[in-house]
Amino acid sequence: MLWTEPATRLDAFKESFGARRWLKRQVKVSLSRLRKIFEERPEAPLARATIAGYEPAKAARFGSF
Repeated sequence: MLWTEPATRLDAFKESFGARRWLKRQVKVSLSRLRKIFEERPEAPLARATIAGYEPAKAARFGSF
């Protein structure tokens, strides 16, 4: 079940033109991805998350000049 509560009149207007259906579809896809992650055994170890924008060559080096 998905519950939305429009904060403004513009949000309510968007919901009347299909935003609610779009959101339901997006939630359904994301939940199916999560289900696949948690319920199926991976054939290989899962990849580790990386930090976006981190470049080791440009990282700050404290104490050395």
